[in-house]
Order: sequence, then C-alpha cells, then structure tokens
Amino acid sequence: SVLECVVGQLDDQMVLKVADVIRSVMDHETGVVISSDFTHYGHQFGYTPFTENIKSNIRALDYGAIDLIRQVDRYGFNTYLNTYKPTICGQYAIKILLELLSPSVESGLIKYKCSAEENNDWSHSVSYATLAFSGGWK
Repeated sequence: SVLECVVGQLDDQMVLKVADVIRSVMDHETGVVISSDFTHYGHQFGYTPFTENIKSNIRALDYGAIDLIRQVDRYGFNTYLNTYKPTICGQYAIKILLELLSPSVESGLIKYKCSAEENNDWSHSVSYATLAFSGGWK
C-alpha cells in the first residue's frame, strides 16, 4: 500500500502527531521518500544572508543541515533552522522523517548540487541534496 502526504507548515506537536500516524502503518519493509529543496538563495526568494563567497557559503549552509539530518539529530536540526533561517522548503517533512528514523540508521549523501552550477549565476540559486538511509525505524 502507498500513503502519500503533502506537508505544509507544522508546529512541533503536529510533527510528532503526523509521525505517529505514519508510524502506525509502517513495518520493517516500509520505505519513505521525502522531497525537499535546500537553500533558495537570491533576492527573488528574499534570502541573501551573505553577498561574498556565495557558492561556498551556500554549500556550508546546506551541509550544516545535511550533516544534522544524516546524524538523525532532530533537536540539532530544529536549532539550526531557528538559528540560520535557511530556506529549506521541505523542512517539516524532514522533521517528520527524523522522528521516524532510528538513531542507529546508516546514512549517505548520494548527490549535492546547486542550480547556479549550470549557469554560474550565483545571484539566484536553489540547491538540492539526495540522501539515503538504511536500518530500522523507531
């Protein structure tokens, strides 16, 4: 069976409730797919926290989040979001995933890329990361 969810903005209590509902229909063979862009940088997005070394700063910003996600550090991820205000559009879906994953899962970064790498226009960029997890659910 397939359960599809579209996730908007959720408070922390609702993240926990949604994770509980999803968990109630999961078993050891369940796969979960979460889709989210990472940093949306540029005036069009209303997000320009830096104007120098944009490529390396976007990468550092994204990897700050990616590393916390890979460590299944939901508290660290929340703190990171509150501190740096990154424009990760699927952050609430990621929070749900972090509630579902066992801390002992193995993780890997499969691919990381920024749209600005295609046209070398770092005044407007969206970044993407593909991660995979294996192991057990909570």
